Amino acid sequence: MSISVTNEQLHQQQVNRNLTVVTILLALCGLTVVSNVYTMIPLIGILSSTFHVPTATAAWAGSSVFSLFYAFGFLIFGPISDRFGRKQVLVPGMITLSVSTLLVSFAQSIQSLLYFRAVQGFVAASFGPVALAYVFEYLSTGKKAHSRCLD
Repeated sequence: MSISVTNEQLHQQQVNRNLTVVTILLALCGLTVVSNVYTMIPLIGILSSTFHVPTATAAWAGSSVFSLFYAFGFLIFGPISDRFGRKQVLVPGMITLSVSTLLVSFAQSIQSLLYFRAVQGFVAASFGPVALAYVFEYLSTGKKAHSRCLD
């Protein structure tokens, strides 16, 4: 009894492996991006005392400004990805988000923290609508899209 594996079967196995990797990466990125909204909440008291500002101001810097710019970014990045492509927005967006997240840690004043959190929120929005559109397109185009979508 001999088992023969065709090129098509080998290709499908590779596509399935790629799909698994892409799915894991998108899930981890999604979790990280959404977590940015909430990670500063436990630090509000520390921000208030460090920057000598009222708790309400620290809360604004911690989450509110991020959320506001995150919402605004949703309106921008969806249409941009329609025009330039999903990956062309996702990859630079995640790189910029990483840099802006690093910059948040270097904030020396409440004003710089507000600015960095605004930038962070805006570029974080490059993930949500774009990733959803990417996944939707992938699932809706069927098996033909396997190799195109993962290139």
